[in-house]
Amino acid sequence: MKQKTKTIVILFLITVVVSGLVVGLIMPGILRNIRNKGDDGVYIHSDADLIGFPGNGTLENPYIIENLDLHASGYTFSSIDISSTTKHIIIRNCIIQDVRCIVDCYPYAITLDNIYDGSITIYNNTIRSSWGGILMDSVSNVNITNNLIIDCNYCISTLLCFYLNVEKNSFVNCGRMSTDIYYSEINDNYFYESELEVTSYNCNYSRNIFENCSISISYFHEIEISNNSFEENIINGKSFGYFSNCANINLNGSIYAQLVFIKCSNVLIANQIFSSTSTSIYLFQCNEVTINNTIFLDSALGIKARESDNVNITYCKFIECNYAINTRYGNNFYISYNNITLSQQTGIYLVTSNSIIHHNSFFSNQNHAADYSVNSVWYDSYLLAGNFWDTWNGIGSYNIPGSAGASDLYPLSEPPV
Repeated sequence: MKQKTKTIVILFLITVVVSGLVVGLIMPGILRNIRNKGDDGVYIHSDADLIGFPGNGTLENPYIIENLDLHASGYTFSSIDISSTTKHIIIRNCIIQDVRCIVDCYPYAITLDNIYDGSITIYNNTIRSSWGGILMDSVSNVNITNNLIIDCNYCISTLLCFYLNVEKNSFVNCGRMSTDIYYSEINDNYFYESELEVTSYNCNYSRNIFENCSISISYFHEIEISNNSFEENIINGKSFGYFSNCANINLNGSIYAQLVFIKCSNVLIANQIFSSTSTSIYLFQCNEVTINNTIFLDSALGIKARESDNVNITYCKFIECNYAINTRYGNNFYISYNNITLSQQTGIYLVTSNSIIHHNSFFSNQNHAADYSVNSVWYDSYLLAGNFWDTWNGIGSYNIPGSAGASDLYPLSEPPV
């Protein structure tokens, strides 16, 4: 009997020790998994934080973060926050909503920072009501596919990212997608009231569809946007026209929703109608451009011209644009016989040299014009005829705000157009 009791005690002690070892080995992963998968979010700041998720982190068997319903009730910065990892991870089939901060915070549903190249795939998730959908800082080879992002200020924000693949996503009622990216593919996405802002280098934008929104082309000195390609993009049922390093272009008739010209010459644009776009016509380093008999309706910028020369804009109508014509660092603009009405910012914003502006009609604009140019003249010096300004008091010249100190010496008493 004593021997039997001793045996039972020994077996019990062995069971306790083994159980302790098992718990010691397994429980940290389980606890980490529980900790990292709460309602508030998933926080992975090292490879060790991935233990407990399915998979082992290899390319063939990546860690899987899936089927989570995250509401961020604890007011976190990000619902899924991944940084400083070297393992392969798939985020899929998750619902992330209502990401909020208490003060001084711009929360994103998913944040990626300092991760191993090509290690992250974001697939088939729904993100709703956050400051931003996905934030990526200095990452490469991330795949973002088949996600739905709704009601975010920024659907995707990037900073110095390379070789991204963004395809077959839907962006609905988002402010914009900001793309500080290089050598990336942005294809087959659907944008509804979600602006695509392009500040990228050597990227391909193809077969994207835009409804009630458009493409915004931005430029700053570090990026040469002419190296991007745009193919078969549709904006509000019409084509997006992108021309780079072209000459002798003649576009007559309204077939484009937006037009972008980079380093082009001898361009004629006539009889077009543009409506509800960020920038209807964008010119960068172009020469000898004529824009004639064209209507611009409800655009943020009707015509934006940067570092372009010898541009003629005549017999056009600009209605309810933020800026009808905005020029930067060009020469010899000839702007005449245009009707500029209900501009919400400024009708003509001029930063050029040696330009002539006359026989235009300005009605009910927040600011009719602003002149920061050099040697520009706001009247026809041969006919001694200027422009019609509905705020002119009928006496003397009409002064134009801006550092140029310009004046229309011969304002018109009747609108010429």
